[in-house]
Amino acid sequence: MALKAALYSALRARKMTIAELARRLGIDDRKAARLVDPRAGSKLTSLEAALSALGYAIAIEVHEKPAA
Repeated sequence: MALKAALYSALRARKMTIAELARRLGIDDRKAARLVDPRAGSKLTSLEAALSALGYAIAIEVHEKPAA
């Protein structure tokens, strides 16, 4: 869900439409729309490709908590 929200925000920041994203990814408009639809399932690789097409990268960080 967080990646879908990030993709939506990136689209708005770039003033891009779903149709333009679809063209960049070489997919149809319906598939591109599903990438930002919170009710639709999307693969991590698809979301990564979409964010990458907009100039973004996904970073996941895991670190140890400080001792209490």
